[in-house]
Amino acid sequence: MEKREISSVEFLIEKIKQKISNDDILGNILNGEILTIREGCEDWEIEYGRNIVDIYKKLSKLVEKIR
Repeated sequence: MEKREISSVEFLIEKIKQKISNDDILGNILNGEILTIREGCEDWEIEYGRNIVDIYKKLSKLVEKIR
């Protein structure tokens, strides 16, 4: 990959991280905090949130290896 492309991918990964951090559930999952089901919060939100954070972490590692 060209240096410019890598920079673009790194920028996008950082934007994803910011969006995850700004979300209550996703931010807690990213920080490794144990989540309990709150009133109005469904099990699927936490399950899919974990999937989203796992994908983000894998993408971050992949970008590091490419760099």
